[in-house]
Amino acid sequence: MASPTRSRRRTRRHAPPTSLPAPPGPPDQKADIPAIHAVIDRERAAVAAGDAKGYFATLTDDAVFLAPNVEAKTGAALHQFLVEFLRTVVVKWLSFEHLETVAVGDLAFHVFKSSWRTTPKSGGTSAVMHFKGLHVLCRGADGRWRIRREIWNASPETRPPF
Repeated sequence: MASPTRSRRRTRRHAPPTSLPAPPGPPDQKADIPAIHAVIDRERAAVAAGDAKGYFATLTDDAVFLAPNVEAKTGAALHQFLVEFLRTVVVKWLSFEHLETVAVGDLAFHVFKSSWRTTPKSGGTSAVMHFKGLHVLCRGADGRWRIRREIWNASPETRPPF
């Protein structure tokens, strides 16, 4: 059996430099949170004003809307759905709470809970809805945050006892 050969070459050991520059850290993502909340606030203001154009300005071109009891909406179907909703009801926000917002690079998520009252513009009974949801946002090439996905569902008015 042949024995392994060892190299007798000496390697020089260099002492590490005494002062290495710190590697660049990730950008301060907490600085993005006010900008993300501002997009959500503009979305809510547009809904309350019945402003479809203002609402769509908060969305990416490939946005997907996932509301309860309807198929996922995107593109022309999303546009038609929201224009019709805003044309037929008045929305009054009763509460809105930002629960969690996290940004990593050019992607963020925002968790919320909310209540609103909708009243048909044609007259009729108002309805109060309590809901919770999730926004997924992307920062565009222009540096602005926009909503790429909106997912929400109905929630009971009171919290479960656990």
